[in-house]
Amino acid sequence: MGAQLGLAFDSGAKFSPEGPPLSVGIAAPGGLPLDFTLTTLGVPILFNGVAHRIAAVAPLDVQLLPVWVDGLRTSSGRTDFAVLNALRVVSCLDERRSEYLPWRENDHRRDLVGEYRQVTRLVLNRSRIPDDAHVFRVEGWRIALIVSELVKRAIERFGCRGARFEEVA
Repeated sequence: MGAQLGLAFDSGAKFSPEGPPLSVGIAAPGGLPLDFTLTTLGVPILFNGVAHRIAAVAPLDVQLLPVWVDGLRTSSGRTDFAVLNALRVVSCLDERRSEYLPWRENDHRRDLVGEYRQVTRLVLNRSRIPDDAHVFRVEGWRIALIVSELVKRAIERFGCRGARFEEVA
């Protein structure tokens, strides 16, 4: 068995797995896994076809890690899925136009003071996003996985089942 996938891939750091591939259980509506899904911890799991299209557009922004999806292992031990680890974190949340609640000193998570506790309206300051950033997480709100229009089009051309896009201002 691979290492259980209980890690949040949101730090922007490369992950160096040791041993067999990671493993994850995902809900597969109708018995077939989606091409893109998130674990309960928000870790993106992608069918290799989608993952490689993203990596072709954003090779410096992502790390692909093989992952076994429980119940879908091949007899050869090969896996057709990958964890998408976003390697960029960009400080670009526009605090003036976004709607959010920050973590405060008196909250139960002092280790998160200065981060965003909740973001109900995400607005990005585009002047703070590097031109070559195609896949990234937002500093302070690493739940959001942001992709460029180029990555979005690559995913859509594949006919990806499961990906959902929301325009961020």
